[in-house]
Amino acid sequence: MVATATAAGATLTSNSVNVSWTAGKHVTFLTVNASPQGGIVNQPVSVVASLADVTASPPTALAGQTISIA
Repeated sequence: MVATATAAGATLTSNSVNVSWTAGKHVTFLTVNASPQGGIVNQPVSVVASLADVTASPPTALAGQTISIA
């Protein structure tokens, strides 16, 4: 996974991270909100993510789950 952003006309690219999942009973979908729109280089930043079980009908939000982005 690689994140990109544009700041002052320059494209910034994060380090590459390998992501792997194993097959399971349910299928999930993760979205990451576009906020915040700025930050300081080499400083942590908080983001908002939503995780849903798309195997359920209708898809169901998964609350209280931990998502780690390294």
